[in-house]
Amino acid sequence: HEFDYGMPQLRLLENRLDCPLVCCNFRAGDDPEGYPFPPFVLRRIGDVNVAFVGITTPTTMYTSNPASFKDADGAYLYNFSSSQLAATLQRSIDAARAAGADVVAVLSHLGDADGVPTSLQVLSQISGADVVLDGHDHHVLPSLMAADKSGTKVPVSSTGTQFEKIGMLIIGQQHSVCTALLTTDSLKRRGCVSRAVADTVKAMELSDREA
Repeated sequence: HEFDYGMPQLRLLENRLDCPLVCCNFRAGDDPEGYPFPPFVLRRIGDVNVAFVGITTPTTMYTSNPASFKDADGAYLYNFSSSQLAATLQRSIDAARAAGADVVAVLSHLGDADGVPTSLQVLSQISGADVVLDGHDHHVLPSLMAADKSGTKVPVSSTGTQFEKIGMLIIGQQHSVCTALLTTDSLKRRGCVSRAVADTVKAMELSDREA
C-alpha cells in the first residue's frame, strides 16, 4: 500500500525514514537503469557484508491505485518488470555479489498465494540468494526450506501481520544463514521490543478491544 497515495507522497515518507527503500523490479518507463529506488543496499554487519535486495509483486500495478503510475494523459510512467521478474532479481543478486556481498537477503513482497508469481516460484528460477524474507500474504512461515534453481535449499520466512511475530535473521560461521520467529508477547516480557513497536502493538490491542 506504499503506492496508494502516489509517488510524491511516497517520496515524502521516504525522506522521513532512517533506512533506504529498495526494489529491483520497480522501473521508470522502459529504461533498464531507471530505478526509482536502488535494487539493493550493502551493509556491513559485524564482519559480514550483507546485501538486502528488494522485490515486490507486479500485481501492485492494479491492486494499488493505478493512477499512481500514470501521467496526466493516462500513459504509464512505471512498470514492475512482470514479464522478467526472476531475471530482474537474478541481475540484482549478481550485482550484489559483485559489489562484495557475503550474504544476500531477498526482501520479498511476493507472498505464496496461487495465481501470481510467488516467492517460491521466483526462488526456483534464480540462484545466489541465501535467504528470502517474505511478506504480502500475511502468512506465518518460521523457516520453510525451498530449492533455488541450482537445487540449493534456501530458508524462506514470513512474520504474518500486525506484529504477530518478530523475525530473526541469524548469520553464523562461514556465513551460514537461518531464520526464526519470536512472539511479540515474549519479547515484551523480556523488554526486547523497541518503544515504537511496543506502542504500535498497544494501539492495535486497544483498537481490537474497541471494535
